[in-house]
Amino acid sequence: MSPVTAMLKYPHAAIVITLGENGVMYADGKQTLHVPAYDVTPVDTTAAGDTFIGFFVGALIQGATPRNAPTKGCKASALCITKKGAADSIPNLNDLETIKLETRAQNHDRM
Repeated sequence: MSPVTAMLKYPHAAIVITLGENGVMYADGKQTLHVPAYDVTPVDTTAAGDTFIGFFVGALIQGATPRNAPTKGCKASALCITKKGAADSIPNLNDLETIKLETRAQNHDRM
């Protein structure tokens, strides 16, 4: 099933689609959001998806908005892919708060 078909078939569901270097799409019955990816040089993408989902769901459980939860997942995933390995590459919450990254959209705006 394509993402568009899923959104049409389940209009009240929250759907998250990871798009790699193009970020994330989030849609629910009220809104559709695009969250841009962070601009990093990938080393190993092994744990990127699991890291995104873990931080995304964790943020939702802690009360994050549909805009903030995917952003947190994207940042965690971006930090993750800058290191080799799986479990060892997953950042901690302190990393997310202290390491500054720019999104691809921010870098594109400067060109």
